[in-house]
Amino acid sequence: MNEAVEPQVDRARRRRTRILLAAIPAAFLVGLVGLWIAAPDIRQSKSLWVLFLYCFPSEFVIAVVPHEPALLYFAKFHDPWTIAGVSAMGTVLTEWVNYLVVAWIADVSFFRKLIRGKAVTRLIGWFHRAPFATLLVAGITPVPFYPFRFLAVIGRYPLPKYLLAVLMSRTPRFWIICVAGAALGFSDAVIVAFALVLAAAGLAPAARALWRKKLRPAALKND
Repeated sequence: MNEAVEPQVDRARRRRTRILLAAIPAAFLVGLVGLWIAAPDIRQSKSLWVLFLYCFPSEFVIAVVPHEPALLYFAKFHDPWTIAGVSAMGTVLTEWVNYLVVAWIADVSFFRKLIRGKAVTRLIGWFHRAPFATLLVAGITPVPFYPFRFLAVIGRYPLPKYLLAVLMSRTPRFWIICVAGAALGFSDAVIVAFALVLAAAGLAPAARALWRKKLRPAALKND
């Protein structure tokens, strides 16, 4: 085989492998979300299986469905360590899916060009100074986690270490939230209001960008 063709064949083979690895868990994720939407009894259940399934839409790539209100709700019925363990397992599985999906997205030519930019390269260099500690801090604190998810993938941080950092940071975070929820005894109305506030905060950047995009043609037309 021509030496110039071999790298292209290898890239194509790696791309097919990544697509397959991402498609299997992604199909599983779609099935779980579909089950959640189609079955009202599941959504209203106090079963820990519901909490486990809820981890997928609330932790998937850039999720606008907040995880914390579900933890506060289930803290009324279960031990904090039990809730933390179930949520941690669901989150680790979701992060495995996230890692593969983001890796597939990052392999698209348009995003490869963005990743090679100076700003992104600088961020990756900063991340590699202490990647595990950075993921631990980001995972346990209330900062948005998705930027660090992207940094881990495009910075080629090993998947096992990434999942270990997620497990070690998210488990105590979930436990703290559950303990606080059980101690404060939030009503269902307060939890729902909290969920709406978090969802609105998650949607705000996209809404603001869309609003600016609509205003720009109007401003150019007025000029």
